[in-house]
Amino acid sequence: MFQRIYQSSLDEFGFSGVFYNLFVPFLEELGYLWQSKTINLAHEHFISHLIKQKVLINLEKLQYQQPHNQEQVYILFLPENEMHDLGLLFLNYELLKRGCNTIYLGASMMLESLPFFKNKEAKPTFITYITVQPTEKQLPSFLKQFDKKVSNGDDVELWVLGQLAQKIKDKDLKSNQLVFRGISDVINKIPELVKS
Repeated sequence: MFQRIYQSSLDEFGFSGVFYNLFVPFLEELGYLWQSKTINLAHEHFISHLIKQKVLINLEKLQYQQPHNQEQVYILFLPENEMHDLGLLFLNYELLKRGCNTIYLGASMMLESLPFFKNKEAKPTFITYITVQPTEKQLPSFLKQFDKKVSNGDDVELWVLGQLAQKIKDKDLKSNQLVFRGISDVINKIPELVKS
């Protein structure tokens, strides 16, 4: 049934429409069902991986096109111990679809590994998606550690999205750190996309 509904919706709405109109509400409903113990973790994982397959298939199609702007690169990563990558994967899809230059690092990245991308030809903007890690209590420390280990006095930006990102207090943000409510806010922030 999943495959049948996906295919008919894809023909009607395109992949972005399917993700926003079908997958996001479905995942939210699964979350409620899991919290109420109507389903177990295996059900949620099963559906999440089916959705992830679809994102990866659509990402593959975009990775052969040349980025519009080689001087700017968006480096997408999840913080250490964060494994919920669907939102970040889909953001990578949306950026690639619009001709952006991206590097997708995936789940559970140590901040110490990120400065490698600062000394390259393209200007990096780091984007992370926080769902469960770091915890709300650890968020100020995570932001300070990014500033110390990655920015290190440079104007390297960190863009933060996700459920827990909404708990970040303004006083904990440095001037080069921005919190976004959702993927569409990120898309609207990117200069070359606003013009198109």
